[in-house]
Amino acid sequence: MRLRLTLLCTLTILALAGCSGGEEECTGPDCEPSACSPACGGATPICDEAAKICKACTADKGCGADEVCDTSVAKGQCVDCTSDSHCSDPTPICDLATKSCVVCTAYYGCSPGDYCDTSYPNGRCVTPTTGCTDSGECAGATPVCNTQTRQCVVCTPTEGCEQGETCNTAVAGGRCDAESTGCANSGECSTPTPVCNTQTQQCVVCTATEGCGGSTPKCNTAIAGGQCVQCLANPDCAATPATPVCSASNLCVAQQGSASEQIAAARAAADGTGLSLPIHGALVTYVKAAVGNDAAGFVLQADRVGPALFVKVEPATLTPAVAVGDSVNLTVTALDSSVSSIKMATAINGYSRVSAGNPVTSLVQDLSSATDIVSNLGGYECELIRLSGTVAGPFAYGGSGHQSAPFSTSGVPNDTNLKVRLAQTLKESLGLEQGCSFTINYGVMWRHNAQAQPSAYSAAELTNVNCPAPLVVSARALSATSISVTFDREIDAASVLGNGSQFTFSGGLSATSASVNGTIATVGTSAQASGTQYTVTVANTVLDLNGRGISSTQNSASFDGFAAVATGGLVINELDYDQAGTDTAEFIEVFNPTSSASSLADLALVFFNGASSPAAEYYRVA
Repeated sequence: MRLRLTLLCTLTILALAGCSGGEEECTGPDCEPSACSPACGGATPICDEAAKICKACTADKGCGADEVCDTSVAKGQCVDCTSDSHCSDPTPICDLATKSCVVCTAYYGCSPGDYCDTSYPNGRCVTPTTGCTDSGECAGATPVCNTQTRQCVVCTPTEGCEQGETCNTAVAGGRCDAESTGCANSGECSTPTPVCNTQTQQCVVCTATEGCGGSTPKCNTAIAGGQCVQCLANPDCAATPATPVCSASNLCVAQQGSASEQIAAARAAADGTGLSLPIHGALVTYVKAAVGNDAAGFVLQADRVGPALFVKVEPATLTPAVAVGDSVNLTVTALDSSVSSIKMATAINGYSRVSAGNPVTSLVQDLSSATDIVSNLGGYECELIRLSGTVAGPFAYGGSGHQSAPFSTSGVPNDTNLKVRLAQTLKESLGLEQGCSFTINYGVMWRHNAQAQPSAYSAAELTNVNCPAPLVVSARALSATSISVTFDREIDAASVLGNGSQFTFSGGLSATSASVNGTIATVGTSAQASGTQYTVTVANTVLDLNGRGISSTQNSASFDGFAAVATGGLVINELDYDQAGTDTAEFIEVFNPTSSASSLADLALVFFNGASSPAAEYYRVA
């Protein structure tokens, strides 16, 4: 780019040097006064003789050695490329949205089955481990499989839109827009892409000249569709002398990497109070509400590879209240790492917000293939992550208000110290169980001592959720005309028909009604024959909370017809057996369901311990 500016300056000087009088004339080699009058100069020094207008460049003039002229722009524009032929390894693809050479774009440049991670500079081809493989696995509002990202989307450039429509991939997940020559001005665009990129004729978030303002006045066009940021280069920070450098996070900071260095200094400091550890210009990447015994707080990070620090301070108590995307200044005055070995700032002062609404997605690290999540846990602690994997064991208590389970990723397929930890309400609302795979698309790497705990607290943080079909676990008679059916996960009550027609029986039994509460369905039946064994089969139209029907291989269970408890004799109601080790008592509880007294005079209760076998007192079954 510097070469191009130098050339333009030179051409301008040449043009001005040879001009005099009321009408400019140019004697420079790139000016043709006979074709263009007044003669060309300034920002448009090149004369297009055929069109008889001055331009910034033409197909063969005006650009530097490493640039080409984009002739689709009215007066030309020098860019890196307009086609792949202008690019070479390691950036062989021309991104037509930015006219720059990249490794890959959202839909081009990667091998089949891979996708382009555009959060990396110039892109990076990544092999996904979960998600859809064809559109048959997608439905509803996102019926098309983007086979590169393995995500269900509205549309791709080749699928999902009706005839006469085109897929606008600048919108996350795609959007079908009326097919035309494209937008001509921003009046033809609307939220969330309100600006017309007149070069590509696509509606986008912003362009270099339109769409941004306030605290984020610059458009980062390297991101598909554009993204408004605080700065793109150091000159953009000239108006703020205290923060003159544009960081990799597109924020004006005191010096490159200073916020990360300050966060690292806080993490390295000893626990205690009365500290004074400044952190300036860090981004708030995550705001955590109090769940169970877990405290509320927020996470600070400045660079994609960290470090990060959890601030254990209620966000709503600060003014202004903390929000994701805030760039903040504060001083840490107390540190503690006694809770689960997480380094926390437990007290701060001097809090202020530098700016709001800064993009933070560029800080997300995809750790799906990382092999050192557990071994280098301290290097990832509290950092913003994306992680795909499969629940490799049953969920269990993970602290008040939480459930956790072993998690298997492509990089760490079998380590008991890698567990996914979810808010219990989230786990239950999505019906997540062993065997489910999903991506924590935007989360934080928490920890419990040596255990890595990638965590999520809202459904918006999870994508590509894919669980096996729900199973019928058991059935039992509740009365002579009702049974219960237990499933391995919560069932969507709206999918169960009240007439019971989705439950069929052997032995001539029939359903009369049905309802479900959580994992248990209660089914009314015709009269059961006492002691007769029946089998109940559940239709696959009964769905779990993810919309998956009952498994075709485990959709039934057997039960015995209801048998009333005899009321004419004694019943052993409770038994406390002889447990291993020393215990204080063993007993049975005998219940008399009748109104008549029953004598126990001729009965004896015999206790034994260990391997002793008192003769003739009981029969031992080997």
